[in-house]
Amino acid sequence: MKLYIAGCPASGKSYLSHQLSQRSGIAAYDCDAILYTAADTFTGNRKRTANEFEPLFNQILTDKDWIIEGVPRKKFSRALEEADYILILDFPKTKLYFRALKRYIKQKLKLETSGYKPSLKMLFQMFKWIYQYDVQVEFPEKQIIIKNKKQLLEFINNF
Repeated sequence: MKLYIAGCPASGKSYLSHQLSQRSGIAAYDCDAILYTAADTFTGNRKRTANEFEPLFNQILTDKDWIIEGVPRKKFSRALEEADYILILDFPKTKLYFRALKRYIKQKLKLETSGYKPSLKMLFQMFKWIYQYDVQVEFPEKQIIIKNKKQLLEFINNF
């Protein structure tokens, strides 16, 4: 199975991909981890060059099964094309703002790690991304839209 999990920041993409990967044994990949190198405490993430990104991304797509999660970007359109299903997490924006704030607090208290340096600037950037995010993904025939926790739990249980 090839599954692309799409949604805006704080929608639960990483949590869900981890849960589904553990249940199924299918490898899960984060778009940001494919696009950027691991964070360095002092310099932060560095965007991979095309020569670094392309082989890594192509290798993932050659796998028989995969779970890729992230905000849909043009760079990842091939994954959307090749996915058997595109799961769209489309929760109310108020819930997402709350999750982003909760994540920020946990990261500042060192209760949760992140691939970026948590700052107020980053929190406000996430709020901006949430506000501007519009769920527009091609391939409607492959889409499964999740709008609430009940639908999410039902999907996980049936995976």
